[in-house]
Amino acid sequence: MTSFEITESLPRELPSDAPFAAWLVIPARDAQEIRDYVYRAVDSTLDVVTPVGTFGLRISALVAATRVGAKEGVHVDSPQKGVLALLCFDPRQKGPLVYPLPSVFETARKAGLLTRAQQGILASNDRAPAQRYQVLLQEWADFAKATYVMPQRPRLMDALLALYVLPGTHLYAALEPPRFFDRAQRIQLRKLGESLPGQCQILLPRSHESRLALELRNCPLSQLAGDWNGARTWTSPELEGPVQRLAATAAQQHEELDLTLQLSMEPKAARRVVSEMLRALDGIAAGPAARK
Repeated sequence: MTSFEITESLPRELPSDAPFAAWLVIPARDAQEIRDYVYRAVDSTLDVVTPVGTFGLRISALVAATRVGAKEGVHVDSPQKGVLALLCFDPRQKGPLVYPLPSVFETARKAGLLTRAQQGILASNDRAPAQRYQVLLQEWADFAKATYVMPQRPRLMDALLALYVLPGTHLYAALEPPRFFDRAQRIQLRKLGESLPGQCQILLPRSHESRLALELRNCPLSQLAGDWNGARTWTSPELEGPVQRLAATAAQQHEELDLTLQLSMEPKAARRVVSEMLRALDGIAAGPAARK
């Protein structure tokens, strides 16, 4: 972790509807909060789109900062230790107050694929930020009136982080595309160009005592063929030799497969048996052999 001191150069106040971007110290409430934000492998980045503009917040990983001064004429009571953050506001980038979701949801909406129940879930999520939005506007206005009031900064950060938080972790899992959309919807969305991978786990035997395992859940045939042909699949010495590659047919490449298989046999024999079984599937064709 890097720790350094910073002298800020912010205006005493700023127009709440004007563009803004500055590095500043957001004081931590306690040592645990510093550890939560600082000891990360990557920077924490948040973009919040609202009807008045887009807010941006980037918290630097592995960096702790202490504000020891400010520009001339601004009083600083005492050093303030916290996280180093880049706070931005762009009033030109406005958008509706809706829960941010991957593009696949908008594709499904435009294509008319959503059921009434799914439409209700998404509408409910969009209503959730309305009350918190008013809190964000007030915290932003308070910051703009007095940028050097340190206790206000964590409140603004909290308001930004909380705007699109859903009331319950189970709701996040329910919005995962493989779970939210049913099989027919997923297949149609792939045909429309969306990437919706399934679970495709291929565990190859590394010795005569181990087994070959195949675990497929909602796995499109194109993904199965690609993972089977992947170079990493055939790197063990026991499996060197010609590999019968697979290819998904264009007409059925987006179809899904569920399969659980375990074989305990000699590695090359297991590979051959599974390869022949997969080639017999409707929608899977044999590709050219290749040596790995």
